[in-house]
Amino acid sequence: MALSEGDACGRWPYDDREFDLAFNVNVIHYVPSGKLSHFFAEARRVLRPGGTVVTVTDSEQDIAGRTMTRYFPETIDHELRRYHPIGRIEAAMREAGFTDVAADHTCYEDEMTAADMDRYRNRIFSALRLVSDFSFVTGMARLERDFSAGRRDLVELYTYVRGNA
Repeated sequence: MALSEGDACGRWPYDDREFDLAFNVNVIHYVPSGKLSHFFAEARRVLRPGGTVVTVTDSEQDIAGRTMTRYFPETIDHELRRYHPIGRIEAAMREAGFTDVAADHTCYEDEMTAADMDRYRNRIFSALRLVSDFSFVTGMARLERDFSAGRRDLVELYTYVRGNA
């Protein structure tokens, strides 16, 4: 299948019952709250009977516990405003007709590498583009100091919300 471009808030460019899985990562926080039910109705439309939708997102607990928040606490308010509460995502899935809706959590822990540091330096995470330059420089200074001193724990947390068509 070829790559297709579409609007997550509009009609998806796929036929009814075309897929067994609708998997989205770091998309749902760009969908306005009033469009969540529509988003999942479109996922339901393109799924075959018995298909599954999986939405990977960040919960309040994920935001609070990740490495980025330790060094850039100014990201918390921005993130809480743009990420939907998990209960609201689950409700939108149910409204769209999904069953067996549930959320699972994952925790990825590793040692931060030079490549990880470059991701922070380059503001690859969208939350880092939302904080002031002063907050970014201050957080990077703390992160660089800890990294140089050997404190390199990397914690990434995600929530998977799933439902069956």
